Amino acid sequence: MSEADDPYGDRTPTSHERMSGRPWDASYWDGPAPWDFGGPQPAVERVAAAGGFAGTVLDAGCGSGENTLVIASLGLPVLGVDVAETGLTMARDKAAERGIPAEFAMADALHLERLGRQFETVLDSGLFHTFNTEERREYAASLATATEYGGTLYVLCFGDEGPDVGPHPVSQEDLRLAFGPGSGWSIASIVPERVRTVFHDENGAPAWLATVKRSAAYTRCWCRSAPLASTTMTDDDPKQIVRRGYDVLSLRYDEATGADSKYRSWIDELIARLEGGSRVLDVGCGSGVPVARELVAAGHQVTGVDISEVQIRRARELVPDGEFINADATSLDFPAESFDAVVSLYALIHMPQDEQQQLLHNIATWLRPGGWFLCTTGQSAWTGVDEDWLDGGASMWWSHTDADTNRTWITQAGLTIEHQAFIPEGSGGHALFWSRRPQQP
Repeated sequence: MSEADDPYGDRTPTSHERMSGRPWDASYWDGPAPWDFGGPQPAVERVAAAGGFAGTVLDAGCGSGENTLVIASLGLPVLGVDVAETGLTMARDKAAERGIPAEFAMADALHLERLGRQFETVLDSGLFHTFNTEERREYAASLATATEYGGTLYVLCFGDEGPDVGPHPVSQEDLRLAFGPGSGWSIASIVPERVRTVFHDENGAPAWLATVKRSAAYTRCWCRSAPLASTTMTDDDPKQIVRRGYDVLSLRYDEATGADSKYRSWIDELIARLEGGSRVLDVGCGSGVPVARELVAAGHQVTGVDISEVQIRRARELVPDGEFINADATSLDFPAESFDAVVSLYALIHMPQDEQQQLLHNIATWLRPGGWFLCTTGQSAWTGVDEDWLDGGASMWWSHTDADTNRTWITQAGLTIEHQAFIPEGSGGHALFWSRRPQQP
């Protein structure tokens, strides 16, 4: 199929493209695009003049390159990315004509992890407001994979306050929802601004300029409604090692472990024990395959939790009917009796031992009477690091006590162990437990 037949290439059309029936590139076919008023956004120039751009810079949704070139003129290395090839061609031509070194590349803003690079500063001028709510969440996760910790993101978008608002106006709450706790971001400020377009006079349309910081914070979650707090991880924190390892090697892990066949009998057995439409929590859900995928296919409601942003991003793509939360599982706080089953396969072994016992108590509380808990734990006690996990160039950390201690912890949490098995792996193995919260008298 030619590009003319499939203008979207190997990507999924965005909600805006589906609504309009045209690819973003078509915005340039019949004259200037709506945002191409003949220069950079004044708000971006003000950020540049104030020294807001530093280090390597990514311009997400760069269009014809006006903002990219303003930043590049400061002597900073800049990459402008877009899905519109016509816009990118115009940007490269402008850079050559003006003698400004800048790099431009075709890239999907919802899959920036494919760049394989991270940036100290990121600019979004006019892209965020084109996405729907679900895409904005995906976009925030995508941006996080391409931004260094401590880095800065500037989002300039149409605002919802004042006369003559632009299309797709965004509220401050929309921004806080997309870049809120658990997203890997924290909003430093949101201030009123203006956005120039070809449809407005030189004063432009009402806008917001959000300054957002890339954080290593993970959600302390109270279901969906209560206030959220965060815990911070340093680079040498074992949890950070685990997060980074799965971020880097998510695909390799799925390929190496053969999880589809390894977990099959356990998932089938759990499905057989559950009533239709049960609510299931998957602690350490990874990419959602196969546990969440198979449970959702069987008609159950699945909430998956994982510390890795990349794993959660993949889970949302691979299991679109599941709900997935990027969080440190030991900081989760759901209401009592929320789930008919909890699954945690090969996840407890990546958590500090002094937090595992409390998590088991929490899980017992989250289970409804008669609810099932399926988990794997360590068979023997060990704590250590593999500096080149799966030969993938990333480290991984484990810490687990022995099976007898895990058995004691599970029973002390108030669960009844129905079955225990040894699962061999290499020269060692893991313990598998089927346990249940007792039925109320």
